[in-house]
Amino acid sequence: MFKNVKPSSRLWIFFVLGIMIPSLLLGYFAVRTVEQEEAVLAYRWKESLNIEVYHVARLMRSQLDTVHRELDAIFLNPPAQLDDFVNKAPGKSPYIETLFVLSPERFFLYPHYNDGLTFAQWAFIQNHFDFFKDRQSTPSFDQFAAYDAPAARPRNIDLRVSEAGSVKRRALTFSDIIRDRRSGIIPQMIDNTLHLIYWVKWPDNRIAGCLIDQDHMMTELLRILPRLYSNQRVLNVLNEKGKPSYGFKTPVPVDWSAPFLTVKISDILPFWEVAAYLTDPQYLKQRAESSAFIIFLMISILVATILTGCYIVIKSLREQIKAAQQKATFAANVSHELRTPLTSIKMFIEMLQDDSIPPGKRYEYLNIIHEETDRLSRLINRILDFSRSHEQPRLYHKKSEDLSRLVAELVQNRRTSLEQKGFAVRYEPVEGPLPVLCDREAIQQVLFNLLDNAEKYSAKEKAVTIREARRNGRALVAVEDMGVGIDDVHAAEIFKPYYRVDDQLTSNTQGTGLGLTIAQQIMRDHQGRIVYKAKDSGSIFEIELPLYEEAA
Repeated sequence: MFKNVKPSSRLWIFFVLGIMIPSLLLGYFAVRTVEQEEAVLAYRWKESLNIEVYHVARLMRSQLDTVHRELDAIFLNPPAQLDDFVNKAPGKSPYIETLFVLSPERFFLYPHYNDGLTFAQWAFIQNHFDFFKDRQSTPSFDQFAAYDAPAARPRNIDLRVSEAGSVKRRALTFSDIIRDRRSGIIPQMIDNTLHLIYWVKWPDNRIAGCLIDQDHMMTELLRILPRLYSNQRVLNVLNEKGKPSYGFKTPVPVDWSAPFLTVKISDILPFWEVAAYLTDPQYLKQRAESSAFIIFLMISILVATILTGCYIVIKSLREQIKAAQQKATFAANVSHELRTPLTSIKMFIEMLQDDSIPPGKRYEYLNIIHEETDRLSRLINRILDFSRSHEQPRLYHKKSEDLSRLVAELVQNRRTSLEQKGFAVRYEPVEGPLPVLCDREAIQQVLFNLLDNAEKYSAKEKAVTIREARRNGRALVAVEDMGVGIDDVHAAEIFKPYYRVDDQLTSNTQGTGLGLTIAQQIMRDHQGRIVYKAKDSGSIFEIELPLYEEAA
């Protein structure tokens, strides 16, 4: 069946059919078993925690009833003197944060603008005046104003485990709420913050009440709540923003945004929930993993087998890819290193075809062709040596050379060609020689590549400047052009192998992306360096080598 299949393909088929598919199937059933075990444990824990969470919810409802009764005792009987009432009432209950009295027409009798308002009173009027005047409705909640007094409320309140924020809402005006009722508590959301407003309707149709101090209410509630932390669970009250109302330190950090279960508290506190958290969120998972230990042991063995098979396959593929990359790299290097002398030879041969060239120039061109031919021969020999031992470092024949002279020879060889193509060539040599220890051909290759790039990537303004300098015991040569330049995003990548800037101009320019990589390696092998410097228009490439002083 597999007679005509390659060995590498057979390995893949065996790996997929014999290892991967069975392992995935067993893994799937193992995960399903663990998930089912987790679900059973989670259900048992929810049943246990529901009792505690329901108890906390009932305590909070009882606290709301207590607040309602306490405020009813203060507000239900209309006062004989309003001024005396508004002065004394706040001192009768710490739950009164901002007191108010409305006329039958729903205008504020207290606080009043003429009396000089505190910031809290001013904010209360701004937030609630339109609501009291029925100009706005409020996203009210079922049952929140269904009873005139706490005693009239049914005892068997439906407390269900619910998702956070799952509260039924309907829009009501203030008149809808107080119709046929004497007092109540209204929850209102102002700027995503819950406000609790107690109200009472007096016989003369005036409305009185207050903004309830929720901080004091929660402080009082904390005194009657059971212990919120134990070794297995943490209880807390989440407000309308889903934040915990009680902050306390726990031995184990708790993620308050991920409760194990929540229970709705009351319609008077919409979006408020009692939440239960596991002190160790991984407890259920650990229990499930323990019960599925044998299955996971089998999976571990299979995973080890899969990893071994993957390692063998990937290693084989990487070796093949590496070999292919080495061949591609070698071919690209050969192409690049042969192109530079061939270009020079071709150029001067074409110039020699012009019969009008004087004999002196003709002799000069023939000498250059001869030199480039010798250079090409040496390059070919070096490439052949490289192909035989490409894993070994490149060998250089270093000796003392005048870097300034090498630059001058390059400029002389390329000036005529560049000027014929419309380039303005400017050469700024340094005074005196620049002695360096180098391989002449390697450094010539670097310089030629930089000048060749300046030619290829020049835009409309064709100008090339070659400068020499001495700096801190090092010889410097800079090649500057007025070409397209290099964006900052590409500047750090241009010395990587095969990397080319992809834009409208460079996409039509021949090149392998190896020139600067080779140049950088040559400079490093000579204890020097090559750097790119950005400029407003064009590019500057600078090479530097240590100055060399021969022993006397």
